[in-house]
Parts: sequence; C-alpha cells; structure tokens
Amino acid sequence: MILDQYIEARNFLVSLAPFVRISFVILGAAFLGIAVRGWTRHARALTWVAALLAFASFLVIGWFHARIATTINLAPWLGEGQAYRLYAPLWIESEKIFFWFLLFIFASLVFVRRVADGGFLRVWSGLAGVFSLLVAILDPFSNPLPRLHAELLAYAQALASQNGYAVNQLLGKFLFYYNTPYMWTHPPLLFASYALLVTALPAFLLGIRAPMTRLVELESLALGPMKLAYLFLTLGMLVGYPWALEAWRGSAWWWSPKINVSIMMWLLYSTYFHSRLYLGRKGFGRLTMLIGLIAFAALVFTYVTTYLIPGVHSYA
Repeated sequence: MILDQYIEARNFLVSLAPFVRISFVILGAAFLGIAVRGWTRHARALTWVAALLAFASFLVIGWFHARIATTINLAPWLGEGQAYRLYAPLWIESEKIFFWFLLFIFASLVFVRRVADGGFLRVWSGLAGVFSLLVAILDPFSNPLPRLHAELLAYAQALASQNGYAVNQLLGKFLFYYNTPYMWTHPPLLFASYALLVTALPAFLLGIRAPMTRLVELESLALGPMKLAYLFLTLGMLVGYPWALEAWRGSAWWWSPKINVSIMMWLLYSTYFHSRLYLGRKGFGRLTMLIGLIAFAALVFTYVTTYLIPGVHSYA
C-alpha cells in the first residue's frame, strides 16, 4: 500500500472544499432567485452552469477514486506479485448526495430545458436551489469518504502489526462490498431513479390546487421522467435481491426497515401508474397527483432511513 500517495490525493480534495462550497452556495442562491423573482428565462442557462460545475467536481472525485485504485494494493496479504486493487464506487458515503444532484441536473438538461411552463420552472428552480445548498453543506470534499478512510488506515495498521483477524475482516469488506459488481449496478440505478423523480416533482406540487385542465398538462410534464424513473427503480431493486442473498446469507435481511420501506415506495409508485389510467374520471386527477406526492415522501423517507433506523442496510 502506497498510503502516502493516497493521503496526498485526499488532502488535495480537502483543499478544494472551500471553493466547492462557495460555488454551490452561489449556484443555490441563483436558483432560488429565479424561483422567487420569476426570472425563468435564465433557468436553462443556469442549468448548464450547474451541469458544468457538477461535472467538473465529479471529474475531480473520479480522479481521487482512480488514485485509490492505483495506490491501494491489497496484495501484501493476498499474495506476492499480484495486484488486488480497491475500486471504490463514486456514490458512497459523503458522495451520495452529490451523485444524486449530478444525475438530477443532467436529467433536467434532457427534460426541463424543453419546458416553457413558467410555474413549473419556478418550482423546479426552487428545488434545484435547495438541492445545491444541500450539496454545499454535505459536500464530499471536506471529509472525503470518512468510513473508507478509517478502514484503510486500520488495514495498514493491521498489516504492520500482523493482526490476521483484523486484516481478514477488512479485506472481506474491500473485496466483497466495494469491489462487487452489485455495488456498481444497484446504487446507481436507484440514484438515477431518484434524480428523475425529483425532476418530475414540481408538476405534483403545482397540481395540488390546479384546475383539471391545468392538472392534465402538469401530469404530462411529469410522465416522461416518471416512466424512466420507475424502470430504473424496478431494475435497481431486482439487482439488489441477489446481492442481499449473497451478502446477508443466514440472516433475516428481509425484515430490514430500509428494505421494507423501499418496497413500500415501489408499491406507491406502482399505485400512481395504475391511478393515472383513470385520469378522465371525476376526482382521479387530483388523487393521482396526491399519490405521486405521497410516493415522493416515501422516497425521501427511504433515503433517510439508512441513517436513522438500525438494520442490516443501515449506517444508524
């Protein structure tokens, strides 16, 4: 393990943290200004600025992960002459919210830039502003991957002290958690779904008190992102099933709160798509929008459950 080079790369990210925070605070303030003042003609241009800022930050994060892969060699314990690299995904720990924001902005470049509805753009800009400020608060640069960092330091110490038990414990997580193909498929599919669902959210917020003709227009704005989001959500949950069987063999993982609320969220979005089949019937338009809002609340609850409620799928 070339630990010094890894720490040098990590310190470089930390040095960029003030610039990243200030940039996202300014971005968030600009989006909120559009939402409050109604300067929707600037929404598309600011979306491009946000996309460039997010993509540039993501490239720096990607460089850091590449440094982890090239400097962290697990071979000292596994065998001489072989390189066992640690391929840490770019959507774990403090990087989760940033990865969500990145996908949200790029989804918006596809969907929102085609929208001329002023009310939709104002609400969307407000959401983008709040999201930008959240990234500034929980930025992945101030303390990059704190859990993985602690594990790498512990692994180096265990190697130095020849603590075989500690080495095997950490090695198992490196190889069968971070490096598993499921980690590179299950979470990004879910985050792509979450990003698209945030993109569609303004339509549901505006539809609460909208007349029926306006409600149908709003629902049509949300339909494109929602259909793709539902596909990604379903695929992500299906991919998670064999991973659960492999990772939590012998435990009653199906009782985990995170897994159960995820199923609840999927059922609510399934209910939404069934309800919209009856939009032409009296009362079903507003009911459909209400179900969509409840489903999004379930999405947020599903996300925060990871940090609040103990379980096999939790950091709590």
